[in-house]
Amino acid sequence: MARDESTASVSTFSGVRGRALVYLVAALVGAALGVSGFVPFAEQLRRSTSTAGARVGLALREPRPALGPEDWTKLEADVATVRATYSGEPEAFDLMAALRGLTSRGEVDWGGAERSCRALHWPRCDRPALEELRLRSRP
Repeated sequence: MARDESTASVSTFSGVRGRALVYLVAALVGAALGVSGFVPFAEQLRRSTSTAGARVGLALREPRPALGPEDWTKLEADVATVRATYSGEPEAFDLMAALRGLTSRGEVDWGGAERSCRALHWPRCDRPALEELRLRSRP
């Protein structure tokens, strides 16, 4: 019986080493193909940006995003995508998007911010309170 146990541990060890070697080779081949540009769609991957959530997060970090008209259109679509999948309070997301101008091409949407604030049932939704919230939400 002792001999069977040692044989089992050797075969398990070599199986783990074999799998690790396969993953290592796959990673190296993938890195080499990516660097060389041999993958047919590599250029599209280099030019594409990340997810809608990442783009909206980046825009929220910028005090005044400098975007062209086409980029604002794309960002507004990203904001709509993120809002549709947002698991928190959608009114809170709408409030921050309105205060940061993500739905109005960089200009603060005071009316939208007030509606979102009232939907959250906050005690103060007047312009001075929203301005203070806007200032404190800056990165």
